[in-house]
Formats: sequence, structure tokens, C-alpha cells
Amino acid sequence: DISFDSLPKEEKLAITKEVLASSDKDVKRMLEESQEKSMILNPKNENNSADKLEKYLYELMNLLGDKVLIEYLETHENIPMPILEKILQGRSINVITWAINSKRYGKEFREKCYKSSSEKIRTSIVECKDTSEDMLIKIAKCDKSSKVRCALAEVNYESVLEILCNDCSSEKEKIALAQNPKTPEAFLEKLAKEGGIAIRRALLKNKKISQEAIKYIYYNTSSGYILGDCIDNVNCPSEVLCHYIKKGAYILLHYSDKILGHPNASEYVIETFANACIKEYKKSSRDNKKFYSSLLRKVYMHENASDKLKEKIDEVLE
Repeated sequence: DISFDSLPKEEKLAITKEVLASSDKDVKRMLEESQEKSMILNPKNENNSADKLEKYLYELMNLLGDKVLIEYLETHENIPMPILEKILQGRSINVITWAINSKRYGKEFREKCYKSSSEKIRTSIVECKDTSEDMLIKIAKCDKSSKVRCALAEVNYESVLEILCNDCSSEKEKIALAQNPKTPEAFLEKLAKEGGIAIRRALLKNKKISQEAIKYIYYNTSSGYILGDCIDNVNCPSEVLCHYIKKGAYILLHYSDKILGHPNASEYVIETFANACIKEYKKSSRDNKKFYSSLLRKVYMHENASDKLKEKIDEVLE
């Protein structure tokens, strides 16, 4: 006659483990029948054996730590969704994230929770690699949370990104979109013209940004950091590389490897670089001459160095 609630925690745990570990067909049958009859979460049927079994199950889950609970859920037979939802109430986001990403429970759980009042849960659903494109579109259309929208801005579905681009006001969202290679090119061009320093630097991390956008950013900034970011981008046009070389000795000293190793280092870029080195070489002291002569040798060996340029370098270094 002693109630389950009045038992010490250790005894509750022992009893519940016993029930859950049972391979008895009647125990399994009670769970199945209770699920079919929607009796699992019905508090009015206190005397029903299925209700008692569900109660024991729930009590056990409350006693388990997050790590043990996840291990249990991963290895145990399917737990009915109503019970799983009750088990997860009040649990840490680590357990919720596990449920969202679970191969066994994830799809149904995401369907139930993508409109959750919890921003963390909605963000985790967006970040889940198994979340469908249709669900992401639904979230993009109705969710106004900045964290959720920043997570959406990192997905690979262009359909989702287009929705965000058409309704984007937060700088954080724009930064996330700026770095995503799947973001529509037209929006990247718009950000290049309208964005501030943080957005432009984010754009220049994107390998899909166009040469025209890079040129616009380069010629419309005074920030040394942004100029350097332009050179770092694989799409930086030859025109910009040449302009950057002409900024003086500092560029030759600190950016020679990036310029000479750039995929767009054309014959004209190499010639421009060599001419800048020769100019500095001729006016330098003996020690600096060694540095510029070593740079000229690098230029000489470059695949895009013309025969005419090589002759010129030979004459300077004689």
C-alpha cells in the first residue's frame, strides 16, 4: 500500500530499472496498448497498470543524468512520443539537441517543436543537418528571432536564403549571409555597396564573391584591413593586385608571397611587381638590396614572367 511517490529515490530507481529491464511480454504489451488507447498521459486512470508503468518510466528518466539518459534512449526500444516529450521537459539543451538530431526520434520531434517558444530549440532544429528544406522554408517565413535567422543564413538551400535576403535588416544576419557561398550573387553585390566594414570583411571571406564586387569594395575603402582582405580573396582581379603593388615598399615587404602566389597573378601583375622591386632596389642600401634581389629572383622563376622581363631582371642584378 506504500505509494511510489513516498519511496526513497534509491528504491524508486531500483523498482523502475526492474520494470524497464523486464522482457516480459505483458510489460511490452501494456506499453503498446496504452499508446494505442492514448492512456499514457491520462492522470485520471491512477489504477490502470499502463499508467503505473508510464509513471515508473518517467520517474526513472528524472533520476538519470543527461549522458546516461541519452545512452538509454539510444539503445532502448522506441519510446512513445508522448512519453518522450514528458521525459525531455526541463532537460538541458544538450538532451534536446540530441533528440532533434536523433535518427530514431528526430523527424517527429522536429515536426512538433519547430515552432517552440524556446529560441534554443528552434535554432538547434535549423542547425540539424537532417532538417528538411520545406521545414526550413516555413521557419524562414515566420521566425523573427535574430539567432534563428543567423542560423538559417548558414544553410545551403538557396530557396531559404532568398527568403532571408528579401527580409533582412539585422547586421548579424547580413554578415552570415555575406559569408555563405550559396547566397544569391545579386544580394552579395548589394551588400558590397551598402554594407559597413564588418559586412565587407565578411563578404571578402566568401570565395563566390564576384570580381566586380571586390573592385567596388577596394576602391571605396580607406581601411588597410579591407584592402588586405581584397588581396586575400581568390577572385581578386589583376587590376586590383597591380594597384595594391603600387602602394609602396611596405606591400613588397609584407605581401610579396600572397601577390606572387595569387591565382590571378597575370603576366601584367608580375611585371608590375618586378618594376616596383627594381625601383626600390636601385634606391636601397646594401642590406635592403639583398632583400629586393631575392624578390626579383622569385619573380624571375614565376611561371608568368615573360622572357623580356627576365632579361630586364638579369640586367639589374648584374
